[in-house]
Amino acid sequence: MQPNERSLIHGYAVPEFALSHVEDTRPAAFSWRAPEGARVVACALFGCAPEVVPSGEGVSGDPLGAIANWEQCALSDVSIFDSPDQIFVARAQPSRLARSRESCAPPAGRENGLEAPRSQQLTLLGVGCWAYDDVGIIGATRIAPVPPEHPSDYPDLISACSGGDPRLSDGSSCYLPGPGRSSFGVCHGGECVARCVTARDCFNGTPTKSCPEPLATCIHTSDRQYLGACGRTCSRAEGGE
Repeated sequence: MQPNERSLIHGYAVPEFALSHVEDTRPAAFSWRAPEGARVVACALFGCAPEVVPSGEGVSGDPLGAIANWEQCALSDVSIFDSPDQIFVARAQPSRLARSRESCAPPAGRENGLEAPRSQQLTLLGVGCWAYDDVGIIGATRIAPVPPEHPSDYPDLISACSGGDPRLSDGSSCYLPGPGRSSFGVCHGGECVARCVTARDCFNGTPTKSCPEPLATCIHTSDRQYLGACGRTCSRAEGGE
């Protein structure tokens, strides 16, 4: 299970309905089985887990919810469908892409007495949909991941971290394969590495002849940067005997 894949279901407090990847489509496309009574289905491409927060009451007295981190997480505008035989194509819209390559600002909250901004960055790449009847939202889907073989369809989102000057890609999101489940990391020094807040989020790495005692570190390029890039130092000098 991907992290926060049920965030729309839990946030809107509604039943789940099915969302499926349509095979052999580029970019990735998704279809759904809308719940009974649905009038329209809305879908969007997300780059992080949508966070639904209370936003008042509907005409029936049921609580309403809104996606608080929409500006940071939505990589497309909402697409509205009024028939069950349509599909959502997971295209990122340039107008919604991150404006900066800086890894991350602090999470939303108060910092030094001021409201800290939320910074957009890729922590997942998936599609979520929700369904409306005449009154409000009656169902939602899990966040269905875009298949991992599709990162090349999103060059403005996912960097290969290779070729040319690594400084041109440093700070960009990248695809980080892993055992059992893949994730997204950040380009640093021309390589895709895990994100971190402190060195405890990183692994020490494998000893080598040039670095027999590697020690994990979390590299921040500025004092304002909340998330850094996992790196390593050597407790003994590199190349030492």
